[in-house]
Amino acid sequence: MTDMWILTFLVPVFGAIAAKNFANGRASLIYSDYIKQENSRAFWIASIINFLAFSYGMYLVVQFLIKRFWA
Repeated sequence: MTDMWILTFLVPVFGAIAAKNFANGRASLIYSDYIKQENSRAFWIASIINFLAFSYGMYLVVQFLIKRFWA
């Protein structure tokens, strides 16, 4: 449990960085030409990945704070 705070704060950070890099087309050369168009399918997939990573990270942060201070 002492190492849980590392995962709590590193998972959303790396998830958001990975989704942002994917949205900018740096993670994959195949989708780089398509992601730059905001109406493309890959742009919306990257947006969904970014939203899921952020929401899961916020869930971990809130869960950690509840266990740390209110339990």
